[in-house]
Amino acid sequence: MPHIDGGPVLMEVPAEHPRTCIGCQEGSAADGPFVQMRFHPGLNWRIYLCADCVKEVAVAAGFLAGKQQDVVLDQSKQVAQRDAEIARLQRRLTKSDKQAKDWETLAGERAAVLDSQRQRIEQLEGSITAISDEAQSKLLAASK
Repeated sequence: MPHIDGGPVLMEVPAEHPRTCIGCQEGSAADGPFVQMRFHPGLNWRIYLCADCVKEVAVAAGFLAGKQQDVVLDQSKQVAQRDAEIARLQRRLTKSDKQAKDWETLAGERAAVLDSQRQRIEQLEGSITAISDEAQSKLLAASK
């Protein structure tokens, strides 16, 4: 039966059933990206190949050989390591952004409490001044 529904597409994780690499059966746990092949009506699902299996197929088909194969595989490992480092740094950045937002929220809350306390101090100072003025007036009136 012929393939239908477009050509191969590169994606990070398998999007449709069976959501696994047909070569190694690792699914979304395998190192991405994946190549999504056309929908196969005989199987009634899409075929996915993880990056590692695509490399193995390329070697088996003779698309890569000898030194070229070693270079490509070494570069693929380096890219995977860099991708892992980028993902790790992205997680740290996301965590730092959240912490910064939490600190901003806390600073805003503390500023509001401080403003409230300043207003209360001003109110109490006004009351103290009024009580003091009244007491002085009564003392002056009593001394006359």
